[in-house]
Amino acid sequence: MNDDNISRRTALCNHCDAFIEDPGSPTPPHILRSDHTLTGAETTHIRALIEEDERLLKEYEESISWHRNVADKVERARKTVEERLRKRRVVVSALRRLPVEVWDEIFSLACQTIRLGECDYRNDYPFHITDKGHTRATARSLSLVCAAWRQIITSRPRLWAAISFDIHNHRSDIDVRSLLRIYFKYSATAPLEISIWDSNIDYGTIFTSVREYHDRLDKTVVEAYQLIFQHISRCAKLELQVNWQALSQSVTGISDMSFPLLHSLSHDVNVEQDQHYESGWFWRAVRMAPNLTCVFEEDSVPSHFGIPPYTSFTKLRLGDVYGLSGLCNTLCLNPRVEVFSVRGLRMWNTAEHPQSAHVMELPSLRDLKIYCGHPMEEWLHFVELFRMPVLNSLWIGSELSLDDDVSEHQYHTPPASFTSKLHHFANSLQFLSLHYNPVYYNEPEITNLVKNLPNLVHFRFTTFAKVAGISLCTTHFLASLQVACGNSDAVSSSCILAPKLERLEIREFNFCPRSETELVEKVLAMASSRSASALRASGLEKVASRSLSRVYLWWKEDDSSEVHALDHDSDSEDGHSTSESDSDNKSASSGHLLSASTRLHGTEPSCRPLLYTHFGARIEALERDGTICSIERKAMQWCDDLSVGDDFDLLKFYQ
Repeated sequence: MNDDNISRRTALCNHCDAFIEDPGSPTPPHILRSDHTLTGAETTHIRALIEEDERLLKEYEESISWHRNVADKVERARKTVEERLRKRRVVVSALRRLPVEVWDEIFSLACQTIRLGECDYRNDYPFHITDKGHTRATARSLSLVCAAWRQIITSRPRLWAAISFDIHNHRSDIDVRSLLRIYFKYSATAPLEISIWDSNIDYGTIFTSVREYHDRLDKTVVEAYQLIFQHISRCAKLELQVNWQALSQSVTGISDMSFPLLHSLSHDVNVEQDQHYESGWFWRAVRMAPNLTCVFEEDSVPSHFGIPPYTSFTKLRLGDVYGLSGLCNTLCLNPRVEVFSVRGLRMWNTAEHPQSAHVMELPSLRDLKIYCGHPMEEWLHFVELFRMPVLNSLWIGSELSLDDDVSEHQYHTPPASFTSKLHHFANSLQFLSLHYNPVYYNEPEITNLVKNLPNLVHFRFTTFAKVAGISLCTTHFLASLQVACGNSDAVSSSCILAPKLERLEIREFNFCPRSETELVEKVLAMASSRSASALRASGLEKVASRSLSRVYLWWKEDDSSEVHALDHDSDSEDGHSTSESDSDNKSASSGHLLSASTRLHGTEPSCRPLLYTHFGARIEALERDGTICSIERKAMQWCDDLSVGDDFDLLKFYQ
């Protein structure tokens, strides 16, 4: 049926029955043909239909316009109600009912400084002005959210008290000085934490004059830098990594300063290159800080500056130290020192060794770390000068890393007095790290050393084999650590080596890959005997007061030896010959980590080391029992890293 022959009624309202009716007058089909010539009557009829359709179209458009206006009014009314509803819901929302103390904690977390390292001058500060990336001002950004937040944040001075400033930045898109003024205003009298560093530090300009250095800096940067120094007396924690010229009076813009609140100083400033002592006034003010207790110096202030030594610190970390006299004098003036670290202890001749009629005492020293050159006697000379009755942590390192090539003639054994010197710390020492390269220990030497340290909780050492293979001292030590099952009533703690040992880390150098199966077997046997379940089963949990929780084993293979992860004299259980599993052997010797399956570098079976196939079940069983074993080829460097393992922090370990 043709639609033109149907009368239509369009309802406009369901309530009042308003409608528009389309009569649907028919159009004769034959007159639509292109070869048809209209008669006068047909023309009149078609024109009448056109007028009728135009009237209907206008009526529909008027109706649409009216309804659209109504819809717009309704939509506006709906939005008004929505906004009113949103505001009323906010009034009774859970966030509105949060106590100010909770907001205070949230904002404190948002504005805290994220520490990348104890002496990292580029820590993630909440107020960070740098040339690279964006400038971050967390407290300022949060204060712009709403009046309530602004009231809370601006009344918390400590949220505005941490500032990191890159002296090399050339930001023209922001007003750095205005930002600094805002932070200094709202920090009120709160102690400041300031880090000033140079992202483009050039040690090739160490002999540049102060004037030349000043002229190289951007004018706005200098003005912002000088604004910081106008408030430097409020600084409680100061970190510096700049050239010495930045600390001259003409660059800082002040002629006098003091640090009444300063308690922590970390700096990597090339002080020794200041030939005219133009930064001496700054260091003199620092040394006179009455509350300074924590000092980390990469480059010590030269003695010819005539500046008095520190007199009140409890933590001291130094870079290279040449000669013991000045160092010993500094320590004698600070008997309260608790943490002491030297990155490079070097003596050029024995005349530099201070002569003392008596041993000096450091009654509070609990953490000692010395990274010394060769030979090991340098460390012994230092230890001979002091008595450290409460020493809890001892780290001894040397210059070579495990990636260095060491020829056989460079190997040497520790001095005969080495073990006896460590015996002086028997009552207090809990952490011991021996990373002295290239030292090889005689067969019972490590065992005897640990035997004299009954309170040892965490022990790690590096050893070098004279010939490719497992070092004899490691074999002897692992066998001695193994706890034999027996009658617990007949066994005392003195019969068990290191009864309190919880963490053990061993690094083997010049290791032969052919011996790795034997080595892993010895490690797992020892770990199993000291696990919690094994001690309970033997009734020795009271004798060995702590079960072994972590075992780390790393080794660097002898480059001249053939690399074979495992020796297979016959076909494996799955029917493949040794030649058919070459790819697996290569995977096993490429540096993968041997531990629980979740700790493997490769998750696909083809990526897992062959050793895991042999020992994986035992490793997982140990982990379920509370003992994590991690075994890896190609040992990583220890160097200055104080933290080992995925959750170990030396500074937190003894707190």
